[in-house]
Amino acid sequence: MIATVSADLRGVIGFSSFGVLIYYAIANASAWTLSVSEGRPARAVPVVGVIGCLTMSFTLPGNRWWPV
Repeated sequence: MIATVSADLRGVIGFSSFGVLIYYAIANASAWTLSVSEGRPARAVPVVGVIGCLTMSFTLPGNRWWPV
């Protein structure tokens, strides 16, 4: 609530998008550590996931890494 009052709403949305993509990049990196008995996906899936999330997060329009 405070962020919407004190910052530009577009910046808050961009920062939120950045945070979600970083979160999913970490989740994909964690999937790399799963064993076969834990139901790990093919090794290429987490790699593509990490690369995709990081690429999308750092190509967000403008400076969306911190709402100013």
